[in-house]
Amino acid sequence: MARPIIRTALITAALTLAGQAASARAEGPKLVATIPPLAGIASDILSGVAEPTLLIDNGGSPHAYSLRPSDARALTNADYVLWVGEGLELFLADKLDTLAPSATEIEAMNLPGMTLMPYRKAEEHHHEHDEHADHDDHDDHDHDHADHDEDHHAEHEHDDHDHEEHAHGDHDDHDEHEHGEHEHGEHDHAEHDHDHHGHHHTGNDAHVWLSPDNAVAIARGIAAAVSKDLPAAEAARVSSNLANFESDIAELKRVIAAQLKPYAERPYLTFHDAYQYFETGFGLDYHGSVTVSPEVQPGAATLSELREEIEEHDIVCIFSEPQFEPRAIRVIAENLPVRTGVLDPLGDSDTARIGGYQALLTGLADSYTDCLGQ
Repeated sequence: MARPIIRTALITAALTLAGQAASARAEGPKLVATIPPLAGIASDILSGVAEPTLLIDNGGSPHAYSLRPSDARALTNADYVLWVGEGLELFLADKLDTLAPSATEIEAMNLPGMTLMPYRKAEEHHHEHDEHADHDDHDDHDHDHADHDEDHHAEHEHDDHDHEEHAHGDHDDHDEHEHGEHEHGEHDHAEHDHDHHGHHHTGNDAHVWLSPDNAVAIARGIAAAVSKDLPAAEAARVSSNLANFESDIAELKRVIAAQLKPYAERPYLTFHDAYQYFETGFGLDYHGSVTVSPEVQPGAATLSELREEIEEHDIVCIFSEPQFEPRAIRVIAENLPVRTGVLDPLGDSDTARIGGYQALLTGLADSYTDCLGQ
């Protein structure tokens, strides 16, 4: 009587293993994406094949993100890690080799076909260095004092390596690097420069996903990396998804260009300089940013100068971001003939779904239209 029981147990075990194997195959490749826009692009490309895992959700910002234990587990189990690069997700740059040693890295900024733009230099912003004036408790915006001579100022620009990079460097593992903790009385530039270079920035703006053309390049990079490891039928599905995505983006570009064309000459301010890929692509009139580092609120001198510039240059709108406290925007706009709006460069968990990236771009276009077009 024992043998039938043993045979039944063996059959049950075999069926269980077969079911687990089938389930693993059904799950498809495990791709982890750092931010919602990348996850949204991946969702479109992997539709019917796999569902990406998103690291930074719930309106979080990659500028100041700390990995959670669940993130570490997801990375350890990943077959592919899709990220922008250390210019944005510094929290991940020195951990990938340890947490995801067997995963294939898909680094957006290094993919073929990407168009990269240097960070806009200080003189292209109207307020960048004013934050340092605030730190030094100066009421003016000049750099003619002893600690900020012209050589010092030139060194501070770093050849397309302006203070915006400082924003991307202010991550969770670098609390000591925040502006609030600098010794601003001395403002030692040798140490300051060292901190900049310690972030390993390339000098290129990391907000690359806000270019629709770059999104297509990212989609192609995902398809190329994943398809070579897939069965033929699933690889064909990925190829079809890619063609559909490219078609969607081409049409979306046309629609957004027509929508924004009437507002091309209406100047505005953003909370921080994150949108030049979108602005350049659609011909918008960016005038400057409120802050260099999105984690650092501007001081009184900056707020005062911004209010003057709004009146002097007929600024139409100031945009805040949902990831950061909008108090400074409210202070700047108070009792002035300027509108306020919200630009979201990242989206949320909905952005990580199929069609989410297209919805993100549509939302940006609508935000510009709503504030510039009133």
